[in-house]
This record gives sequence, C-alpha cells and structure tokens, in this order.
Amino acid sequence: MFFEFTVLGFLAGWLRGGRIKHLLAKTPRLPILVALAFGLQIGLRFAPLPRGLLETYAPFAHILSYLLLFPFIFVNRKLPGMYIIALGVLLNFLVIAVNGGAMPVSPADLSPEALETLAVGRNFLHKPVSPETRLVFLADIIPVIGRGKISMGDIFMAAGVFYYLQQAMQRKRVKGTRSYRHR
Repeated sequence: MFFEFTVLGFLAGWLRGGRIKHLLAKTPRLPILVALAFGLQIGLRFAPLPRGLLETYAPFAHILSYLLLFPFIFVNRKLPGMYIIALGVLLNFLVIAVNGGAMPVSPADLSPEALETLAVGRNFLHKPVSPETRLVFLADIIPVIGRGKISMGDIFMAAGVFYYLQQAMQRKRVKGTRSYRHR
C-alpha cells in the first residue's frame, strides 16, 4: 500500500508541474530514525533469530520501532503531510502498545498462507483478533484486495506520504509576489 501511494504521490506531483529537484531540496531531517524503525520491523519479520529470543523481545522491538518515529515526526513537523503521518503512526502505536506489542489482524478473508503463519505463531508483528483484543477498530481489519488487511493508521500514514510527495515536488511560492522561485 505504501509503495502504491508513493508512486501516486510522485505522479500527482509531476502532473501538478512538480519536479524531483524540488523534493530533494526539502529532505526530512533525521531519516536514520525511519531507517532504524523499518529495519527493526524487517528484522523481526525475516531475521533468522532463535524463536525464544524473538518471542521474548519482539513485542518490545516492535513498540520501539514506532517510538523511533515520534522524534522524526517532531523535528519534521513543518513538512507537508507530517501531521497526517503522525496521526497514522499514533493510531498504530496505540493499538500495538495496548495489545502487547503485536498488531491485531482480523483473520477473515486472509490467504491460507497468512492464516497458517498466524496460527503457528511465526509472525511476531501480528496476532489474530480475539475477544481480549483492545481497540479492535484500530487493528488491521480493513481488507485490501491482494494485500491482506490494513489499519486506519496505515491509511493515514500512506495518505500523509502521498500528500508530502506531491506537495514537496512543487516550487515554493514567495509570499507577497505572483512569481514562484525555488528556495
């Protein structure tokens, strides 16, 4: 989903007359925090770590991956779309934190492979929705064709990335004039 919204953001920015060079002039600060957050999540999903180690530390690492995003959002709060991204990160963080470090996912309409992964406990980032699940309305319950399930937080984060890209590709307008110039 994020890939599609990123491509759409670039396309919308280009259709509005934007250029990549304008985007490159507005790079976010502390991108290492985003890289670390995604690196943690990728490591939790694919790293060949011992099962006991993953069962013990995966919930903390998953929560930490979201905590790393909050300082990034704060220092970049003036960039377009950052408040939308912040809302998505906050929603996902809340549901993950109150459910023990794993994102609850509705098993309805999941592929057989995804159901098996959830059933045998090989997915340390997700767990099936159960009667004990808190904030179910923020969990991965929204079906996406060919993608499984997403959450409201995912939607806000993807929309924020889309908005950021198409806005950041535009030239900055100088206040008080009709001309545009790159700053």
